[in-house]
Amino acid sequence: MDKPTTISDMLQLSPLTLFTLTLSVERGEPIEMLVQRLHANIQDLQGSGALKGL
Repeated sequence: MDKPTTISDMLQLSPLTLFTLTLSVERGEPIEMLVQRLHANIQDLQGSGALKGL
């Protein structure tokens, strides 16, 4: 996790933004689709109680 954090700091981006941009390029998927999937996954985890205490 050190390298992505270091790179994102140098670019003045959050690590999540850098990771999302990288996935978008590697998979050829629109950023919005990745963000929507992330949101849906988080909602599923919240609904199942997996994120209690976070």
